[in-house]
Amino acid sequence: MNVNEAKSILLLYRPGTAETEDPQIAEALELASSTPELTGWLVAHCACQSAISQKLRQITVPAGLKEQIISDGRRVKE
Repeated sequence: MNVNEAKSILLLYRPGTAETEDPQIAEALELASSTPELTGWLVAHCACQSAISQKLRQITVPAGLKEQIISDGRRVKE
């Protein structure tokens, strides 16, 4: 695996998930730990993912949204 292949695989990586059990991700993480260029890229990628996750958690779900989605889904099937 080269650095570009590892980057492509690690684009799917989300820190703190079970994805490290995926053999390809594990291999790409191993390469990242020994390649300074990839290490820096991965640190920046993880920081970006963390920032996005924090922003998404701050979004307030409108009251009744779940019921509206379920209701709309039932109408589509009919």
